[in-house]
Amino acid sequence: MPSVSVDTYWRDGGAIGDIFIKRIVEEMPTYLRAGGYALILAQGVDTREGRFEERARRWLGEREHEFDIIFASEKERGPQRVLELLGKDSTDDVIERLREAFAAADVVSMPYGALFLRRAKRSKHERSWTIRAKLSSETSGADFHSTFALHDRVSAPDFAAELARITPRLAPRLEVQVTHVVHEGSLAPAEYIFIANRPFAKRVRMDDWAIGLFMRFDGQSTVAQIYEAARDDSEMPVEFDLNEFILLVTRSLEAGFLVLSDSDCRVSWTC
Repeated sequence: MPSVSVDTYWRDGGAIGDIFIKRIVEEMPTYLRAGGYALILAQGVDTREGRFEERARRWLGEREHEFDIIFASEKERGPQRVLELLGKDSTDDVIERLREAFAAADVVSMPYGALFLRRAKRSKHERSWTIRAKLSSETSGADFHSTFALHDRVSAPDFAAELARITPRLAPRLEVQVTHVVHEGSLAPAEYIFIANRPFAKRVRMDDWAIGLFMRFDGQSTVAQIYEAARDDSEMPVEFDLNEFILLVTRSLEAGFLVLSDSDCRVSWTC
């Protein structure tokens, strides 16, 4: 919690509330082994300097390239709302001092969630990874691990060729929200929103032609077969080429709209 002093170690986090989180992350290169994971449930701090996960990366220092970071937020509050909540148990003088500290640090938002770090064996020339996601009521620790594993596969040089051979299927809990509007006197579908809650909460607007395309992901046909069949049946825009299709499938796997079939998991993918 933001505090003007540090009297209670499990609660008081300094002027903007992150001094202990910073200390823990700074020590990660010393104590976390390669291949190890660290999870911190905490209120983060976004500033004009950078979002919480970006600031955490800088705290890792010269070994930051060895770490991948996912920050999955559960809820976000503005600094004013945080001050209002703190004001219930603090004096006006304390709140004013915290307000000044927030302003001096250029605090933009104070999200609460799970900061998940993974240490990998890699050189400075290999790219590390940092993302922010949205926690859902269905997200579990396993979803962080599977997200890291999928990212490793996507980053592999042979990924595009491998993806063409897999047989993804629609995620069992995928929802499609359709909005209809009046068009020429009748109701017509105008917007399609894909919604998933695993690995994280995700909502994405899809073009109408993509609906029929996604119906082809049955867990039996390969990505290459689906692309060829959809192209032959003119289900995609002419300019939508194979590279764009592979990107669509990749993003859909990452978002949780598509999942891997059992055969894909047995052969080469981590599920």
